[in-house]
Amino acid sequence: MIYPQYTGKRGPESTWMPDPAGPMRPFTVEIDTNKKIKGYGRGDAGGGPVIEGHLAKLLIGQNPLDIERLWDVMWRSTLFYGRAGAAVRAISGIDLALWDLAGKVWGVPVYRLLGGRTWDRVPAYATGNDSEQSLAFGYTKIKLALPYGPGQGREGLKKLGSRQANARVSRA
Repeated sequence: MIYPQYTGKRGPESTWMPDPAGPMRPFTVEIDTNKKIKGYGRGDAGGGPVIEGHLAKLLIGQNPLDIERLWDVMWRSTLFYGRAGAAVRAISGIDLALWDLAGKVWGVPVYRLLGGRTWDRVPAYATGNDSEQSLAFGYTKIKLALPYGPGQGREGLKKLGSRQANARVSRA
């Protein structure tokens, strides 16, 4: 074990992961216009403080339908501190909210704004470690939850590999 002080379960009680109630928690972006139309986007851990502390001031008073220009402004303005992680999560949450708002303004689903339908069906998967139950519910794709993280080092990787090898897989 590389960092025994950080071992244990993943989730809210983990010392390895951010506090889900703290400032690094996942966030929701709400963009409100002077026409009372709102767009919503979601983002993952760390992006909220970037929006509140930096990006929001770049967006206030701008045309929310200038999505590509606003994205470029946000990308360039975060150059000095991020090309991954919190900065990209912040930009992604805002981008989702802008596209949601644009769909509402023009009265069309966002997929039409992005070029139209590409698939007739979107495959779904279950996340969990009970592959038998997932298959019984009709899922043919399963994403195994990973109970071991970086704190367990190579031993944790071996355990993850063993769990994956033992999962029942459908070839359907």
